[in-house]
Amino acid sequence: MEWRRVWLRVADRRGGRDLGRLPGIHVVSLGALGVSRRLGGRLRGRTRLSRRARYDARVSDAPPSLPADRPDRLLAWGVLLATAWLMAATHRPVGHVRDEGYYFTAAASYEGWFVELGRSFAEKRFLEPFRDETIARHWQYNDEHPPLAKTLFALSHLVFHRWLGWLDDTAAWRIPAFLLAGLLSFALFHLARPHGRAAALLAPALFWAVPRHFFHGHLAAFDIPTLAFWCLFLLVWTESESSGRGAWKVGVVFGLALATKHNALFLPFAAALQWLAVRRPWRRGFEGFFASIPRAAWAMAILGPLVLYALWPWLWHHPFDRAGAWIGFHTHHVHYPWQYFGTVLRAPPFPHLYPLVLEGLTVPVATLAAMTAGLGWLAVRAIGCFSARIRVQAGEASPVEWSVFLGALVAVAPFLTGTTPIFGGVKHWMALPALACVPAAALIVESARALGGFGRLPRAAPIVPVLVLAAGAWQAAHFHPWGTPAYNELAGGAAGGAALGMQRQYWSNNVTAVLPWVNAHAPRGAAVYFHEVNVESFRAYQDDGLVRRDLRYAWGVAESSVAAYQYHREFRDREWEIWGAYGTRTPAFVFALDETPQVVVYARAGRGGG
Repeated sequence: MEWRRVWLRVADRRGGRDLGRLPGIHVVSLGALGVSRRLGGRLRGRTRLSRRARYDARVSDAPPSLPADRPDRLLAWGVLLATAWLMAATHRPVGHVRDEGYYFTAAASYEGWFVELGRSFAEKRFLEPFRDETIARHWQYNDEHPPLAKTLFALSHLVFHRWLGWLDDTAAWRIPAFLLAGLLSFALFHLARPHGRAAALLAPALFWAVPRHFFHGHLAAFDIPTLAFWCLFLLVWTESESSGRGAWKVGVVFGLALATKHNALFLPFAAALQWLAVRRPWRRGFEGFFASIPRAAWAMAILGPLVLYALWPWLWHHPFDRAGAWIGFHTHHVHYPWQYFGTVLRAPPFPHLYPLVLEGLTVPVATLAAMTAGLGWLAVRAIGCFSARIRVQAGEASPVEWSVFLGALVAVAPFLTGTTPIFGGVKHWMALPALACVPAAALIVESARALGGFGRLPRAAPIVPVLVLAAGAWQAAHFHPWGTPAYNELAGGAAGGAALGMQRQYWSNNVTAVLPWVNAHAPRGAAVYFHEVNVESFRAYQDDGLVRRDLRYAWGVAESSVAAYQYHREFRDREWEIWGAYGTRTPAFVFALDETPQVVVYARAGRGGG
């Protein structure tokens, strides 16, 4: 247990008088979580503070800021680069998920616009690239999603593949995704930094030591990029709201988040709730309420849409119609079938607790326990802001704790309604576990310190974070590069998840496990039915040399001689169709993970090899 003396500058509510630094306030700290109790009677004898002044006299953790000292700056950037390097070093065996195929195609179209832009400027036809017809030709494909991530994929591919020739297609597309995964680690580092450097380093490590999170970090998709901007927004919002400076950063980051994915539309709710919880502006009356709205909120309202508009040429000529179509697509999004405890969910209402149950069955148990305890402690400290009894025992949440807590809740809230589409596993609400890693890291570090404080155990203190990380890292390595079939110890691993009747896999990336067999045994010029693999991903596999150039993409079973069926409960009829067309129920090859079939290859009798 650590004692530390806290000096506070207290402002009197009446007239804002500065009462100076008052000694005599101590904090009993059970670790960096800030378990605190005010001790000492000197303050009581000096002045009687108003309720507002007592509220302002905070003893909880300071809000985060970009560290001013050189070691922290180096650590933060080191964490970013280390994460990007890890993703780049391990991405090769990760297959193309269905969405990547579409985004590669969109990015190639954007790339064409940039090439045309340079050519037009060279020929002094400066207006040609900005005509609506030219923009529509390059930017209309996949217009249901904002452009930022795809634009980065396009520029990376243009530079590193077409111009320099350093990387193959897939690596060039994915480089920005690796850097944005690093940006997520950078943001988590700073959000956890008020709890100490050890917690700041541990928080991103905890997140990536989850098999499904690690899998998503490799993909040229939107889920990790939008999560990175979500966490970065919470960081810059908290800094600006607490200091009154840097409002423009909030507006710009919000615009970048909007230009990445529509999830960012929920960020204003997290920001507003954090401001209400921290500032409690209703105490200032009607005029004081509106006068206290932070400049960062106005920056969001002004700069956010402007950044989105500037980055999305598709909006330049018809901003309202096309933005409305973008939002309309997602408010009426199709519901894909999804298996949940033996039932195929096809349409609302969905189980309200589905996201929480899925987290409970996919996050390694040790990490899950720390996340749950950490969020629970933040909830207690949040209540402490409004309850004197709890505040005496647990303290009250700091601005950064409010941001982390509310950012996590707002991220998962839409998926608790029972009407929001739930396909895609955990990818749509990953801000919940990502932000839960912040208090989890603080809890683990403080548990290690507490262990080191007993007798001869100081050398054993590092064993706590090491054991938690080791359990998660082993699972991440075990399920790499497949990712989507990953279930934790509670579920019983991949086999247990299948036995429970959970979704066995999704997104078609596991087909890479059977590509060597297909290349070795498919007849020359054969048409292969790849089931869930779209034609865009098929072409990317051929460009990367993972599928023979002579093989053709079969749009249906009837025209194929080889079929790679990916097991989905909702697609069992496809397997029956293969049996009937091929005249056999005997697989030619099976990819199984932990004895659980994932991809089953069938060969038409007399034409498919053996």
